[in-house]
Amino acid sequence: TTVSTGTLMVNNTSGSGTGSGTVSVTSAPGTTLGGTGTVSGAVTVNGNIAPGSVAPDPLTGTLTTGAVDLNGNLVVEINGASADKLVSTGAIDLTGAELLVSELAGGFTAPSYVIAEGTSVVGTFDTVSAGYNVSYTPTQVILTKVAAAGYDSWKTLPANGLTAGVNDGLNDDPDFDGISNLLEFVLGGIPAGTGAADPSILPTQSLTPTALVLEFDRDELSDGDVTLKVQWSTDLATWGSPDEVAIGGASAGIVTVTENGAAPDTIEVAIPRGTNTKLFARVLVTRP
Repeated sequence: TTVSTGTLMVNNTSGSGTGSGTVSVTSAPGTTLGGTGTVSGAVTVNGNIAPGSVAPDPLTGTLTTGAVDLNGNLVVEINGASADKLVSTGAIDLTGAELLVSELAGGFTAPSYVIAEGTSVVGTFDTVSAGYNVSYTPTQVILTKVAAAGYDSWKTLPANGLTAGVNDGLNDDPDFDGISNLLEFVLGGIPAGTGAADPSILPTQSLTPTALVLEFDRDELSDGDVTLKVQWSTDLATWGSPDEVAIGGASAGIVTVTENGAAPDTIEVAIPRGTNTKLFARVLVTRP
């Protein structure tokens, strides 16, 4: 059987949906072998193999085949506790293949999913959809999701009181305190709910005979996730290089970084006063 265009859905409940012969899926755009039935013969895939049903009515399911030589794409959907799965009664050769992952309404809720299983697994995927990781055992392919880090992790913490897609954007300010979520993230604030609108998280300033000293806390989650700078100006109109300093992970130059274990770092920037009679400073945070 050759699938040379379109989609062949194999949904038989007994025997082999394509007879006893081999199955070939060509590389023509969109060519797909899918379904939840059984193909007893060996399968060569240069297009797509997509266990379960496909659009416009996608449902997860298991497609069982003979040995699989996959040079094209394995297309899997995740839906809560279930996921598409390719089961082979022979070997699965993934050399040169790509893995395309999408999530249905149920989302990615399990720690991992076995998305392919055979008598042996040969090779690895050349590419995997962004945001996912794949591990391999001698007989299985296991899908996990890349753990959220930095701001993406912080905005989901229950204590922060944010709602996805409603008020969790970088520039949102759900507690109306004039401090954006991104600044709350860096300064260790709570953007919504109990403990929000706390002005004590804002930087403090002091004067020495030679410097304007700006001090603030930096949440550990934000270290390395954002670009953090302190800028200064003599007129509140002109900001930026060369009157700025980047804040890294360690002390350098006019910047002192004090590590406080799991608690936020203490950042202190001593801006030289020179002959200036007026000097202003601000914290600038950006994130790609």
